[in-house]
Amino acid sequence: MIQMTPLAANGHTIDPCAVFFPDHHGSRRYSIEPTTPQHLYALAANLRPLDVAEILGSGNSVKRSLWRGYRNSIMCQTAIVDGTVAAIWGMTVGFVDGLSMLGDVGRPWLLTSPAVERVPFAVVREAMAAVRRMLVVKPRLENYVLASYEKAVRVVRLVGFEIDEPIINQNGVAYRRFHMTRPIAIGAPIGNG
Repeated sequence: MIQMTPLAANGHTIDPCAVFFPDHHGSRRYSIEPTTPQHLYALAANLRPLDVAEILGSGNSVKRSLWRGYRNSIMCQTAIVDGTVAAIWGMTVGFVDGLSMLGDVGRPWLLTSPAVERVPFAVVREAMAAVRRMLVVKPRLENYVLASYEKAVRVVRLVGFEIDEPIINQNGVAYRRFHMTRPIAIGAPIGNG
């Protein structure tokens, strides 16, 4: 039996794992897809300036940070808006100082291009859903956001993270730690029974 791969209007193949979301006119406005290396290259070439500043302030390069985030994430997805990579997010669980694959902490991350601003409410909705999935895997999530990146700080807060006061890193750049702990269900057994 021959498996046919559907084609989009532009002739590109459609990822069978992609989830499409219509805009209010019913057209396919954006999709969420499993991240590929091609997505990383597309985003690296089109990151928003404050996303670049956030990466450089940590002492890393853009391509290295994107690749390490992708490679070390157990969850990594891409938002495509009007055919453009708008955002990539994931949760790293190892190979980062202070993290262990076996530990309780996951490090969520999100990097964006200007295309993300075409669907601002969708970004928050998708981020909230991603965080819920992350909390199923790791009971504690934490990372840092560039303190001067007001839009990112606002999104982090809207998604439900607690945000600490700014601290200065080893490169002299101010970041704010954000964190969240999975709520414990009332009546849930504790320990071995």
